[in-house]
Amino acid sequence: MRLDARVRYRARHDSRLPRWPAFLFLAFQYAKAWGWTVLMAAWVLWFAIFMGGIWLAEWCWKPYREAQEQLRHEQTEALKALETRAGKADSP
Repeated sequence: MRLDARVRYRARHDSRLPRWPAFLFLAFQYAKAWGWTVLMAAWVLWFAIFMGGIWLAEWCWKPYREAQEQLRHEQTEALKALETRAGKADSP
């Protein structure tokens, strides 16, 4: 990785860090207005739904991924067989 690419990469990722204090400030303001109990319960519920959605998506895509892996494996085996045949045909 070149130096200028590393500098751009670091600048792009470091620029996201100053947003956290603003986020925490807003979270604290909402917590004062709604009350800590309600806010924490809402956050836990939101997080559980979010993680459940990720789990459901992974579970739904599992058969597709397995089928694609099997297809990739079959294609690789077919290409290896063709290369072997081509190598034997080229040799005197």
